Amino acid sequence: MPYTQISDQYIKTSFLASNYTLLEKIGEGGFGKVYKAKQLNTDQFVAIKFLAIQPYSEEESKQRYIERFKRETMLSSKLHHPNIVRLLDQGQCNENLLYAVFEYVDGQSLRTFLTSNGPMSPLDAQDIMLQLLDALIHAHQHGIIHRDIKPANIMLSKGGARTHAKILDFGIGTLTQDSRHQEFNTLTLTQETLGTPSYSAPEQLRGEPATESTDLYVWGLLFLECLTGIPAVSGSSLASIYHKQLSDAQVPVPQALLGHPIAGLLRRVLHKNPNDRVITGEEAYQELTRMNMANLVGALGTFRAVNVPNESTVILRDDEPNYPLHSDYTFFTERKQITVLAVRFSIALIPGSDSDLDVLDALFKSHRGHCLDIATRFGAYHVGSLGDTSLFYFGYPTASDNDTRLCARTALEVMSDLAKRNALVKDSQGAELSMHAGIHSGIFTTYANSTPEGHIANAALALARQAENNQILCSREARNLLEPYTEFDAHDDLQLGLTSATDPVFNLVGERRIEAFGFMRGTRNNHELIGRGVELEQTLSMFKGLSQSSNIAHIFGEAGIGKSRLLQEIRKNASGYQHLVAQCLPEHQNNALYPILNLVRYLYNTPQLSSEKAIALFSDILAENTPSLDVENALPILMIWLNIEFGEELTASTLAPDQQKSILFTSLTALLSSKYHSISEKKLYIVEDIHWADTTTLEFVQHFAKTLKQGDVLLSTSRQALPSQLNDLTLLEVGLKKLTEQATEDFIVKLFDERPVARNVLDVLINRTDGIPLFIEELVDMIKQKELVSVIAGEINFASPDKLEQVPSSLRESLQQKLDSLVYAKETAQLAATIGREFEYDLLVAASSLSENQIQNDLNELVSKDLIVHQRHVSNDSYIFKHALVRDAAYDSMVSEDKIHTHINIAGTLCSLKKLPLQDRHLSAGWHFVQAKEPIRALDSYNSVLKFYVSHSLNSKTNEVYSIVKGIADEFPNQVELSPSYLESLTFVLTAYMSLYGYAGLETIALASDIQKSLDKIEVSRQQEEHILNVLEQVQWAQFLAFHYSSQRKAARELGETILADCQNNLPKTCCTLVHLAQAYAFDGDYLQSKEAYDVVVNNATRIENIPDVVTKFGSEPYSQGLTMCSIVELMIGNIKQSFCRAELGLTVSLHSKHDISITFAYIFIALHYFCLNDKYGVLETYQRYSKDVEHDVWAKAFLDILHDWANNQYDTALSIRKAMLESGQSFALGVYETSIADTLITRGEFEKARVLMEDAIARVESLDEVYAVPLLKRYLAKSIALEGHDPALAEALYVQAAMQAQEQQATFKEFNCVIELVEFFPTQNRLARLGEVYEKLKDESASYYFEKAKGLLESRCI
Repeated sequence: MPYTQISDQYIKTSFLASNYTLLEKIGEGGFGKVYKAKQLNTDQFVAIKFLAIQPYSEEESKQRYIERFKRETMLSSKLHHPNIVRLLDQGQCNENLLYAVFEYVDGQSLRTFLTSNGPMSPLDAQDIMLQLLDALIHAHQHGIIHRDIKPANIMLSKGGARTHAKILDFGIGTLTQDSRHQEFNTLTLTQETLGTPSYSAPEQLRGEPATESTDLYVWGLLFLECLTGIPAVSGSSLASIYHKQLSDAQVPVPQALLGHPIAGLLRRVLHKNPNDRVITGEEAYQELTRMNMANLVGALGTFRAVNVPNESTVILRDDEPNYPLHSDYTFFTERKQITVLAVRFSIALIPGSDSDLDVLDALFKSHRGHCLDIATRFGAYHVGSLGDTSLFYFGYPTASDNDTRLCARTALEVMSDLAKRNALVKDSQGAELSMHAGIHSGIFTTYANSTPEGHIANAALALARQAENNQILCSREARNLLEPYTEFDAHDDLQLGLTSATDPVFNLVGERRIEAFGFMRGTRNNHELIGRGVELEQTLSMFKGLSQSSNIAHIFGEAGIGKSRLLQEIRKNASGYQHLVAQCLPEHQNNALYPILNLVRYLYNTPQLSSEKAIALFSDILAENTPSLDVENALPILMIWLNIEFGEELTASTLAPDQQKSILFTSLTALLSSKYHSISEKKLYIVEDIHWADTTTLEFVQHFAKTLKQGDVLLSTSRQALPSQLNDLTLLEVGLKKLTEQATEDFIVKLFDERPVARNVLDVLINRTDGIPLFIEELVDMIKQKELVSVIAGEINFASPDKLEQVPSSLRESLQQKLDSLVYAKETAQLAATIGREFEYDLLVAASSLSENQIQNDLNELVSKDLIVHQRHVSNDSYIFKHALVRDAAYDSMVSEDKIHTHINIAGTLCSLKKLPLQDRHLSAGWHFVQAKEPIRALDSYNSVLKFYVSHSLNSKTNEVYSIVKGIADEFPNQVELSPSYLESLTFVLTAYMSLYGYAGLETIALASDIQKSLDKIEVSRQQEEHILNVLEQVQWAQFLAFHYSSQRKAARELGETILADCQNNLPKTCCTLVHLAQAYAFDGDYLQSKEAYDVVVNNATRIENIPDVVTKFGSEPYSQGLTMCSIVELMIGNIKQSFCRAELGLTVSLHSKHDISITFAYIFIALHYFCLNDKYGVLETYQRYSKDVEHDVWAKAFLDILHDWANNQYDTALSIRKAMLESGQSFALGVYETSIADTLITRGEFEKARVLMEDAIARVESLDEVYAVPLLKRYLAKSIALEGHDPALAEALYVQAAMQAQEQQATFKEFNCVIELVEFFPTQNRLARLGEVYEKLKDESASYYFEKAKGLLESRCI
């Protein structure tokens, strides 16, 4: 009979200790039974553990059990720790019954807790596991290893608000080899396996001696179980558990933990090979103490009812038949996470080529073999290849934290290699290889001695079959794991599984910058951070919530001081944040908002967004995050800045630039703050190297910082202290100083792999590096490569005295020596440095005179020398200099003439790269021309951009280029100021300003004046040059519009007629001039002359060709504006039907031209018709039509808003607009619209307000000679006075004046309205007769309100 089955009665009968009373049995295990008892002399509860041995047991076994029990009591007596149950007493009742008395823990076992409640919260699990680890460390310090840690041996009890854990049962514990005394009679364990298989280390199950790392391994298993609620290692049988524990496959860490520091800690304690568990208990404790577990949210494991593993301690001898042999492992199963890469290759023959199929077959096999080499290098398991397809597993047979990232890196590396190989064989072999890849990740059921297979692999194969040429398709599961490191765009919904359901599939575009810099780059840049502990803790205080002042920090210090390394460490400690990085670069410091826009483009993958998708996506995000923002106004501004083309659904904004900037900042803030692409609740925003940021970027950073959400963090780095634009922010400034001598020495020793370094070597390096970390790295690396040092007498020392002379004395010299040591690649490095710190492969190849094969070899050398970093993309790889100083050193190594030649070469290459957007390639080309001191060619490039902006109504973006143009003029005044290119730049900007600020805007007038001053400096002999005449023409045009729209009547007519006289046979110029000159005639009351001028425009404008160029040059679309402006003249002179026809035709033409200002003018004049006819419904309907056709306001819409207020019997908005116009000095045409405000006031009985308003308006328009408006204003003044009743004589006189002035202007309709009200208020026979005469003239023209009213007056007052 087994010893565990001795009866309870036997124990109760045999236990005769007088100091204890047994109460109840509370446990039973492999080595005895446990009773709850009361200690009589203290009245406290205790737990008594009995070892009951059957009398007929074999003597050998009996002694073994007794020795084991004595072992437990002996070990327990050595331990005194709050998290280990205390031994109180021990004894022996007879030769078959031994006992030990322990403190009683009133609580529940960890097993009971997990079974009842499921997983613990990460914070609770951290607390419990720290207590257990501290207890184990205490035991280990006393030379004791537990060997049987399991949930049943952990008791949890409540003490106040905290849960306390205690370890029970050192029943199979042992002393470490170092702690055993010679006289201690150890057990022979060579043929025994002790422990609980699910909670045992592999070495235990193999019967090997236990070590401290054995307990750490099981501690790691328990930690996983606390977090997930299910055992980390379980199986359907004892044999399957043995297989899992003894196989090479590592214990799987749940996906939810990957990327968090806890995953790394668990990986280190859970190595199957005890020699690989290099971490100590103390190190694990310190690391876990510092770890932030609060940022682990959501379900970390799927808790479900499971068969709890049998936690009986098992003793199996390897000579027993039940011992699980390795031959039995074939039947064992396991579930594990594997990422699958399926790669399919295809060959396409180039039409007309004569290809050798045998050669192509050899090339195909060669590249497939190369793919296999790359995959193997990144840790893939090659499942096999069949035909054109190869299959690889990542995470099999051994898993790691980076399996999915390694898979993506493999796919991109193969794609990059294929693209470069194609470039070399395309012409020679007449064929092109393509790659089609699929990536999927999921859980496989694996069987020992059998390669996993199933639907996960099938899904990856399906993706590879669906992929187009040179495309990598990823499942949603793979994309979710790769999102922080890789860029994607949406592809389609495809059927991947066995069901008919479809799943979203994504197109992998390339790796993010952080992945290029931080992943698989060796250990050289991952050394321990030295000498920056204070700065690190200072910055991390914001993440830990310890900084009460701000969640914004600015890190600054000189070049090479270690800002990037500190930032890397900060990011490493901010794993619970989504990292969004905006990188400022010197070559883009003239491109407004470049780093911010680049970040948004990457975040939302805007190059792949169609106009419709972008509008839908951004509309939702803006509406959700900024409810107060006018989304319709924001969309075109946002899409223009992001270079997303849009069609008829949007119209470019013509709001004032400051308004547009405000809307743009608010929109970009919403996109960056949105949770749409969030992979974490909190975000870490980083703006690197803001010493290279443009002013607009700094303004945005200041705006964004003030809107930063609670919990988010913003970091900026710079070579200088805080920029003045950010001075008003409350932030943490972290200044990096040079390393101290001690820190420099520590760093040097680290770089020499902790080997002893001679004092003279240390002194030389300390003195020459001056505490600059980058210099220290470079110098140590250089003297290693040049073998200036060697191991002498056990320490690193100079190989010979003369080697000291070869050590560089400065960082620049060190970097220069590194460049000079390049075998072939220096020329390519110089070309790349001229392009910028970042450069694309295609541009490098296009600009280089070397063969592509040589360039590839050069790039490989530069990467191997750690000078550049490779950033892989599917379409076009890019490279980044490791540090700005490396780029500067390569660039400065060129002589001046070579720099100029190279910049010019690159600029020309950029202009020819048609695959880049026009504005991007010409902006970059312009920068290179400036560096080459070719200002005129630079201006020509920038003019291409300006022309593009103006022709596409992107007027607000011209300010960005104009600032660059002004900078060029300041730098090269003699070459630039009077050049045709510079003057052309100014005319483009002037055209944009007319749309942005209005024809009479202060900015427009000032720019026109500046241009005129430049023209005045030109020698008389040059004034007839064509380009100067063109500029002069543009300035005259701007001045003419400014005079007209600022109500300078006389000057406008004179200059307009001068321009008209110079038009000769220039039909577009003639028509555009007449449109505005005719309006000037009308404003002077010369309606018939105005109509004649408009008729010329209407009858000839249809013959104008290339209307877009006309709009670009003159800011007018003459045909539609001629029709709509003429329509109101037709109305005033009484041609009412004709006026409506022309207005509607003008609207049709403007809608076809898509010229937003012309469309707005058309709607304004149609609405004005309805006002003149007292038709409020017509105004409301017109306003609704306008809102549908023009989604974004232009400056002229204000007039439409005034009439809209009238139609609604309101005046608040109208009065606000009137006030703004008067304050800005742009009161052009305001008089007509003021009558609508007066009409509303009169209708609402506010006669005095109406009178004051009209008196003020009359005084103003008379001072400005706006004759046309006087009759209208006097009519409403007369009406307000008549209805007020205070001075009827004055009212009558005003009516008479208004009617006479209208008659003098031959404005029949104006006179008609005046006479109607004159007869209504002050009837006479003559006035009635005059009403009859005018009525007869107009009665066939309309059946409006006024005609019905006139007809009624004539019938009722007929004399």
